[in-house]
Amino acid sequence: MMFALRIDIDSLKGLREGVPRLLDTLSKYDMKASFFSVMGWEGDFLSTVKYRVIRAKAPMPSTTVVKGLGSKDKHSFLNTTRLVSGYSELLRCLFFPVKFSHEKDILYRIKEEGHELGVHGYVHVKWHNLKKNETEKEFQQMTSSYEKLFGERPKGFASPRFISNNTVRELTEKHGFKYSSLTYGEKPFFPVLNGQLCSHVEIPVTIDMIDDKGLIVPILYYFSRTGLSDSKIVEEATKRIDEKLRANKLASMYIHPKDEGRYLQPLFEKVIKHVHDCGCEVKTFEEIAVEYTKQAKGEEIGNHS
Repeated sequence: MMFALRIDIDSLKGLREGVPRLLDTLSKYDMKASFFSVMGWEGDFLSTVKYRVIRAKAPMPSTTVVKGLGSKDKHSFLNTTRLVSGYSELLRCLFFPVKFSHEKDILYRIKEEGHELGVHGYVHVKWHNLKKNETEKEFQQMTSSYEKLFGERPKGFASPRFISNNTVRELTEKHGFKYSSLTYGEKPFFPVLNGQLCSHVEIPVTIDMIDDKGLIVPILYYFSRTGLSDSKIVEEATKRIDEKLRANKLASMYIHPKDEGRYLQPLFEKVIKHVHDCGCEVKTFEEIAVEYTKQAKGEEIGNHS
């Protein structure tokens, strides 16, 4: 039975406000997680205008307009709050962008407390529709920025919006990542590229939901938008975790600090407490990749002996 937590840092508000709360919660239950941070911005001016304002196909973090606005129930109040917060964040991204890599104290704290920190792109919004040369530039910028900050290259890469194609796979391999998390599925595997096995391990998210736009979204975030009570939301999440654990499968879920580290933090803590109390093994994505690689090499040696 194994549980793993992927935390995608894709908004400045999430980095500044959500990450410290998540770290406090994880410390309380002596649990390690795998963080993946944007190293540049949510979006620079041109890309924000292009994809968030003109095309409006890929909402900025916390800017999604949801149904039920104007009603008096708790969830509509939260939705209204998210909307107002979202537009203020959009204006900040347009006119006062801040590089995530400049938030050194928070990023250092993640590693100092024993968590894993990988990369999640350079300009997050650009991943909506990247050309090959733009993807190469993203990889170069996010890896060099990470290396400049920490003096070492990142080992893990989690793609924004679960973008997975041959170009991304090629660049993940080219830049020497030990593992990636580009997909949702059931178990780790070595990706195949041009008929050859990659050297990096793919570790999918196994607990997620698909929203009405066909996007993969965190489970707590998904159910928080349905009108369910807090207890029911926690029940839905823990039920899916337990199903994986009982089947002796990897239970890997992902969250965003802007949501689960802020207004959904009380629900997140209840889920983490449940995982802690069930006594299952908790590992980082890097630990899973190392173990899977050793296991695969052992099986290969056994087959040739």
